[in-house]
Amino acid sequence: MQGTKAAIKETEREMPHILVVDDEKSICELLEITFRKEGHRVEVANSVEAAKRKLESQIFDIIISDIRMPGADGVDLLKLAKEIAPGSFFLLITGVPTIETAIAAINSGVDRYVIKDHQLVDQLRRAVHEVSENLKWKKEAGYLRRELRRLTGLDKIIGQSSKMRAIFDMIQTVAPQSSRVLITGESGTGKELVARAIHENSVRAQAPFITINCGAFPETLLESELLVI
Repeated sequence: MQGTKAAIKETEREMPHILVVDDEKSICELLEITFRKEGHRVEVANSVEAAKRKLESQIFDIIISDIRMPGADGVDLLKLAKEIAPGSFFLLITGVPTIETAIAAINSGVDRYVIKDHQLVDQLRRAVHEVSENLKWKKEAGYLRRELRRLTGLDKIIGQSSKMRAIFDMIQTVAPQSSRVLITGESGTGKELVARAIHENSVRAQAPFITINCGAFPETLLESELLVI
């Protein structure tokens, strides 16, 4: 339990990594100073090309980009980020808001659209704070899920599909029961792993888990060995 609490405190100290992209150096400096003071790691780029190089070499939790820049613009960077860094939260800022740019940004999947005015810094700080909270809870939830699977034996079963999640749920449902469980499936599909996970989550977890190769027993002997009294 103490290890779990320590790990959660560690995730709380982790701050999102931010990339600021704007051809106005003063904006980059302002946002870099603002977020560094709050404990964030911050990188800046003055063009889409420079931002692309950083995205290819580092992982960023948040990207803050101006829309209008010489050459490729913020919408182009947004589309690029969706390919290179699909997990990044993307904020577009603009000093010349138009319906066209807003529609283009929304259609490209922007997470937040912010106007460059006297409230720019405050709006971005609120947005970054919201993202930070979401990331913190996701990291904590992920850690707790990994711990649960490690402690229950489910970490040995690999899979994230809806069918695998249904199997995990079924294991946790049947394990506490006293009923016998029949597990079927083709060779190599992980029947023994499922059986072991059920055992490790049952009231018999402290008892030995014994595997038997049924094919090695004559039919009459197998019947007597597995007879339940």
